[in-house]
Amino acid sequence: MPQKSAETSVFASLKAGIEEMKAIEAGELKPGRVTRFVTPDVAEIRKQMGVSQSEFAAVLGISPRTLQEWEQGRRTPQGPARSLLLVAKHDPEAVLEGVKAGVIRARGKKPKSPHRAGKVRRMA
Repeated sequence: MPQKSAETSVFASLKAGIEEMKAIEAGELKPGRVTRFVTPDVAEIRKQMGVSQSEFAAVLGISPRTLQEWEQGRRTPQGPARSLLLVAKHDPEAVLEGVKAGVIRARGKKPKSPHRAGKVRRMA
């Protein structure tokens, strides 16, 4: 019988949460916490970095189509992608250097020159 009491307690807690949510949506209660995420301007960041859509998609490890969806506002970057974009906005060179180092390590090669090292290609 203890199982039934635990189920009742969980149900009561869920029901109270739903009632609280409805009250917040109706403006009767204020939420205890509000989290807002900054949505970076992906096209602006890419242009600031001076790279094409396909190059930027490779840097981020996403498809060019996903990048286009972000730039056109049909989708928004989430989680780690959003964080990487915010870093790129404030320090684009750090992102390029980090990606370049990862590509070079993965291929086991050194760049031929600093200028050629700037070209980051997506690994197969």
